[in-house]
Amino acid sequence: MPGVPYEMKAIMEEVVLPMLKSESKKTIIHKTILTCGAGETSIENAISDLVANFPENLKIAYLPALAQVRLRLSAEGQNKAQLEDLAEGFKQEISERLADMVYGYGDSSLENELYVVCKSKGITVSTAESCTGGLISSKIVSIPGSSAYFKGAIVAYANDIKENMLHVDPNTIHIHGAVSEQTVIEMVNGAIDALNSDVAVAVSGIAGPDGGSPEKPVGTIWICAGNKSKKSTFLLKAGKDRNKNIEIASVYALSMLRKFIIDLG
Repeated sequence: MPGVPYEMKAIMEEVVLPMLKSESKKTIIHKTILTCGAGETSIENAISDLVANFPENLKIAYLPALAQVRLRLSAEGQNKAQLEDLAEGFKQEISERLADMVYGYGDSSLENELYVVCKSKGITVSTAESCTGGLISSKIVSIPGSSAYFKGAIVAYANDIKENMLHVDPNTIHIHGAVSEQTVIEMVNGAIDALNSDVAVAVSGIAGPDGGSPEKPVGTIWICAGNKSKKSTFLLKAGKDRNKNIEIASVYALSMLRKFIIDLG
């Protein structure tokens, strides 16, 4: 196709694809399952028996991104209603098998699904970020209408900001370190108090490329989601790439925040 990418895309969407569709008797139905928290291989192994039972006209594609995998089901044939039923049935089976790893469908995103959950439950949230530097809150506010539930963020990169703005006990940092379960728990409490939210998520880690130690190598990241009475924590062991570590931590934090709010009932 000629032209720069956006021109080529417009020609494909507005002219070529409609023309091909009008001349073809084949129908293709796509269903997309969005997952977080497991890699492509783990997901493939978890649903291998279901995929083995696919009819010949149903295929699956694993489309990985950082900390996320999209599963795209494609059914081909001539009867659109039958293809819809076929793809939808296997979509539900796979979703039930993967359970909490599934966070949405189609063209949605973690940020959008968090928005849906918070709006439906009337929950307000805030973030306390160290190594992610505000990326979590940036993802949250990328969704229009997020002001209805997002109260704000404190980017507490330095320890004195953790102590003075989030009221993390200096002894906690002295004894356990800024990158510790105890610290992110106190960061959650501090964010809830400072920003007057129902729930908060906190992240503190060693994004790299420097700063690691034998006990806490680069890629060690603690995440906590919770309210004043209940907390959920997770130790993420990422790699050595700084940008990837920050992105992965942000994805896990959004996922944990969403799951915590859902589990509140």
